[in-house]
Amino acid sequence: MRYVGLDVHKRWTQVAWHHEDGSIDRERIATDPVLLQQLAERLRKDDVVALESTTNALPIARLLARRAGTVLISNPLKTRLIAESRTKTDKVDADVLAQLARSGFLPTVWQPTDDVQLARRRAAYHQALGRQLTRVKNRLHAVIHRNLVAAPVADLVCETGRRFLRTVDLPLDERLQVDADLALLAHLEATRAEAARVLAAHAHASPDVQLLMTVPGIDYGTGVRGRTVRARQDRERLQAAQRQYEQFLNERRQGETVLHEKR
Repeated sequence: MRYVGLDVHKRWTQVAWHHEDGSIDRERIATDPVLLQQLAERLRKDDVVALESTTNALPIARLLARRAGTVLISNPLKTRLIAESRTKTDKVDADVLAQLARSGFLPTVWQPTDDVQLARRRAAYHQALGRQLTRVKNRLHAVIHRNLVAAPVADLVCETGRRFLRTVDLPLDERLQVDADLALLAHLEATRAEAARVLAAHAHASPDVQLLMTVPGIDYGTGVRGRTVRARQDRERLQAAQRQYEQFLNERRQGETVLHEKR
C-alpha cells in the first residue's frame, strides 16, 4: 500500500509517494488533464490518495478514484499541521497530506454525488444571475439620483420606468451607460428565466425538494439548495451513528473482559 499526497495548484501539482518501506518519491507535474490521467494510471487499487480541497479538487479526485483504492479530500481549515506550519512549501504540504492519510488523522470534506453537484451548480448559477441583476438595477437608480432627475415611478425597471430611462435627458456618458445597462438587464432577465425553468424542472423531479417546498416560504431555488445541505447532513448523521455504534461495541468488549477477569 502506498500513500500519495497531492498539493494541487492551478498550473502545477506537487506529488509525494510514501511507500511501505518508508521511502519517499517526489515529483512535480503540470495540472494538465493528460498528465493527471497518466498519474492515475500509475495508481494501484490499494493506494490511498490525499489532496486539499481546492476549486478543481473534486474532478481530480474523481479522475484518480478510477484507479486508486481511496481518494481523500482534506479540509484545509482543519488541517492545522499544514495551516500553522512555519515551513510551508509544496513538498512539505504534499508530505504532510500523505502522512496524515497514513495515520488516519486527515480531516476530510464531504464529496457530493453527481446529482447533488449538478443541483448545486444550477442553484448557484441562478443565484449569481440574481445578484448581477441587482447590481444593474442599482446602477440605473444611481444614474438618476446623481443627475437630480425626478423619476415618475419608484421601480425604474418596470415598463414605465424603462420607457422613462430610454428618453430622459442625460449627459452623453450617462446615456451610453443607461442604454448599455438596459440591454444587459434584458439579457440577464432572459437568461435567469431560462435558468429558473431548468431549476424548477430539477426541483419537481426530486421528491426531497418537493417535500421541502411544502414548507411556507420555500420555493424551488431554496429547496434545491436545501437538498444539497440535507445530503451532507445525512452523511454526517450516518457517520455519527457509526461512531456511536463502534463506541458501544468497544464498551461492551471492555465489560466482557472485566467480567471474564472477575470470574
